[in-house]
Amino acid sequence: MRFKFTTREIENALKELIIIIDSREQKSENYKKEWNRDNIKTYSKEDFLYLNEVKKMPKKDLYEPCLPSGDYSAMLPSGTLRGIDRALWFDKKTIIEKKGSIDELAGNISKKDLIRLRNEFARLKANGTRHRIFIEDGLYFKHLYEGTGNQKNGWKSQESLGCAISRELSRWGTELIPIPPEYMAREIYRKIKYDVKTILEEEFEISEIENF
Repeated sequence: MRFKFTTREIENALKELIIIIDSREQKSENYKKEWNRDNIKTYSKEDFLYLNEVKKMPKKDLYEPCLPSGDYSAMLPSGTLRGIDRALWFDKKTIIEKKGSIDELAGNISKKDLIRLRNEFARLKANGTRHRIFIEDGLYFKHLYEGTGNQKNGWKSQESLGCAISRELSRWGTELIPIPPEYMAREIYRKIKYDVKTILEEEFEISEIENF
């Protein structure tokens, strides 16, 4: 047997959406405060430790928020959707990689990290994972073409850096979206929410639950 969910069921499920924060992400506190104000649930390393060490939740029902790639993804708690008695993790379906600045991105595409990143994005492409890079910089293009005044990013010129970024984005099959810091939390939630909505509407069947 297989079936899909109705529009109403999906809309109700999205109200329970939980943002997964990768355990290696160090700069999410401001986002968490904003999500908390908006009654958006999150799941972080601290939540995992609390459930594991204090609440003694069975390990079969507990997953550490160590994403295979990226910094943010989402899950739906067990029982959110009719007929599904387990949590659904969308970390293999949609992720957001967040960069704090153009200088951070410049360091990531240096020779030191380049092979690792190419392999990581190749896996995402092969798995059909939706992936984007959000950069916390509303003046990204100004900084790209005019520089940031930081000479530590290892590139001889802004032109060479810009060409390298464009080359790697094309190779990785992803898009880079500049976002002012004050809107970052809102955009992370919005993008992931509508990815999950699309997956539930167009791709998800109960018979394929093992893929989640």
